[in-house]
Amino acid sequence: MGISNSNISYTLVLLHFLFFFSVYTYSQQKISGVIYDDTTKQPLEAVVIYLDGTTKGTITNSSGRFSLDISTNFKESIIISYLGYKTVILDPTIIKEGEDILIYLKEEIESLDPIYLQTDDWSREKKLRYFKKYFIGDQSIQEQCKIVNVGDIRLYYSSSDEMLYASSSVPLTIRNKYLGYKITYNLIDFELKFSLGSSGLRLVKSTYFSGTSFFKEYHKKVRKKYEKRRLKAYKGSILHFMRSLAQKRIQENNFRVFYKGFAGDPNAYFSVELVDSLAKVAMNVERVSVLYDEKYQTDMWISADHFYIDGFGNYTPSNQLFLSGYMSNHKVGMMLPLDYGL
Repeated sequence: MGISNSNISYTLVLLHFLFFFSVYTYSQQKISGVIYDDTTKQPLEAVVIYLDGTTKGTITNSSGRFSLDISTNFKESIIISYLGYKTVILDPTIIKEGEDILIYLKEEIESLDPIYLQTDDWSREKKLRYFKKYFIGDQSIQEQCKIVNVGDIRLYYSSSDEMLYASSSVPLTIRNKYLGYKITYNLIDFELKFSLGSSGLRLVKSTYFSGTSFFKEYHKKVRKKYEKRRLKAYKGSILHFMRSLAQKRIQENNFRVFYKGFAGDPNAYFSVELVDSLAKVAMNVERVSVLYDEKYQTDMWISADHFYIDGFGNYTPSNQLFLSGYMSNHKVGMMLPLDYGL
């Protein structure tokens, strides 16, 4: 069966910072500590601490103290976020169990990046329209997935390099009524690259965004409609594919892999080995097409020799894995927490 190429040259989606093997036994680790104001040295209450991209999180008490259980098999960063203060990102592998972590948060001083001080002839309405489409998703998704504090997003279009940039000094609050999540998204970077097509129209060439995210249930009890929608969003997604790849169950999970238009054995295209509880994956060909359920197509290629997949199904370096097609069209509006289904 032949596979047609996507009209978009490529879309790079970075939804999570760091890098699934559900077949392994997970050991638990409790991390704890106290969070202070760096200037006053006073403890801070209601600081949010969470495992990036998941529903696992907690807040500090009136004494600034917190504790959080995590699995030692997962490599996602621990995010410490408090309104008005700089976000702290911790590597869980350097934290020793039983020892309190002492964190001193510094106040966030509002400043504009030099790029935002340049001339910009695009209206905010136009820039926001592009941002929402390539960050949240198409209009049908936007209608049920709203950014509450959209006014905190800073947008700039550079005509010299044909790029749209976006950032925010405070976490974005997103209400996803379609999947039933409240998402706190700390937007670190957003870049939309344009190019002129043969007709002279400006086309989107590539998308790149990065940040940290924390998911909370919209309702105390998960409704059946959310369960059905989440399963639909999961099937054929990049998360579903990476978990299948790590477990060497690509074909069993209804994926097929094509090279130069012809279907083949996925093991011929991907080499997978276990390295320190991570799946180390090498692509043996320069580019493949992945077909899910005989109808949803994604083109995939990397600029690195290999990448890693962790216990959630998250992969790294995600900025060197390129996607075009179905998987890349899943923006934040269709994004699931990394611990979905585990």
